[in-house]
Amino acid sequence: MVAMSHRMRIFLNVLAWTAFLVIAPFLISYSLGRKITPVSTQPETVGAFLVRSIPSGANIVLNEKNVSSKTPTAIQNLLPGNYNLEINKDGYRLWKKLLPISGTMITDVRDVRLIPEKIEEDVMRGNVVDFYLSPKRQTIAVLEDSKNNRKIRILSLRNFSDIGIAADLVIDRQEKIQWFWSPDEDLAILTLTSRKPSRNILLDLKTGKTSSLPEENSKIVGWVSDLSGEKTLKIKGPKAILSSFQNDGTETISESALQINFSNNGFAILEKDETQKYVIRTFSNSGRETDKIYPPDSVKNGVDNIFLSPRGDIALLAQPNQKLFIWDTDERLWHEITSHAENVIWSPEGDKISWQESEFDLWAMNLHEKRALLSPYIPELITRISTAIRKPTWYAGSHHLVFLERDTVNIIEIDPRSGHRTESIISTNRGDGSFEVIENGDLIIATVQRDDQSVLSRFFMLTQPDR
Repeated sequence: MVAMSHRMRIFLNVLAWTAFLVIAPFLISYSLGRKITPVSTQPETVGAFLVRSIPSGANIVLNEKNVSSKTPTAIQNLLPGNYNLEINKDGYRLWKKLLPISGTMITDVRDVRLIPEKIEEDVMRGNVVDFYLSPKRQTIAVLEDSKNNRKIRILSLRNFSDIGIAADLVIDRQEKIQWFWSPDEDLAILTLTSRKPSRNILLDLKTGKTSSLPEENSKIVGWVSDLSGEKTLKIKGPKAILSSFQNDGTETISESALQINFSNNGFAILEKDETQKYVIRTFSNSGRETDKIYPPDSVKNGVDNIFLSPRGDIALLAQPNQKLFIWDTDERLWHEITSHAENVIWSPEGDKISWQESEFDLWAMNLHEKRALLSPYIPELITRISTAIRKPTWYAGSHHLVFLERDTVNIIEIDPRSGHRTESIISTNRGDGSFEVIENGDLIIATVQRDDQSVLSRFFMLTQPDR
């Protein structure tokens, strides 16, 4: 073995250091999200798309070139600029948008919901006037029409082929129903109103047996549950009262209740205190008081409505024009949002809120979602059309809304980049109808008109291979 000369060792050492000094800046630039383009030797910042879709396994086309990986995936090392992004899968409509890439930034495309080209419909029952879905999405009560009256049938959402349980209750055609499920969903209270005094009916959902609740001049507004059992919350005169079925005990929790609003995690009571000032008291699902909040000082003419979010925030509509205020329970302050609002609805997680300012528009606002496409507390006009928007509601989360336009149910994506995408999904053929989104958006149940009959149908938002 020949020993390396001193001069050769110096030469190789210098060569190694020179190579390191030349390559190191490019390695550092690459780690910082930069790349060298063919037309320039200067490093440029690069970004990436993070793409997720429902269902997964969809194909991606970027600027008319197929991407090798399927959703969910990341597409990296993209130079800044606008990109035509397409997502497609057999059996589904094409999704496409023009989206920007910024240097060193990841562009989220994480809430793409693909709509089947043909949405499969399964008719569950005929002669259906309306339905009531349980909070746990396990049971559905169907209001069925007959010759002279209407009846209730209890069905399991796990077994649509079962005939269900018929309630031993006859309902007059003129009576309107308010439905209140018990926390364990074994019981329900129906408040029936018409020209006559209202009546409260207790329904056993396991047997279909009913009994009248004798107390008059009271209005049932919901249920609470604690260690002692289930209780109803009702308003009698100015009082809000908890009543127990187990021991016939009662507890007055408000002497001057004006309104009560429920969310998934509790309820709120709007009342007047001893100085006749409006005050909002919040309670847990067990009936334990959790907070006391006074409306903003600028509210001088009274309060029209309150809406409690699952997080504990409160939306308030102030008289006389239903000006919208939001109470942020984390910041402990009120935000003034808009001069008029109606149809206020919190998203299921309580991180966003939607409303209408007229019957032709739909607005939304982000409050708490960290990686949202909407900036916090900045109202976003989602859509404005020439026909009335009815029954808007959130679609399985806080990234889509659904609403009824004439006799069509539409879904709209909450993404302002290149506009909020709207697609038609269901035709009710009746000019109205009720609908509910279940199973994380994979299924919709709705009352629709088919062959001159009002029926209850379920609509599959996934094709057969993806279920």
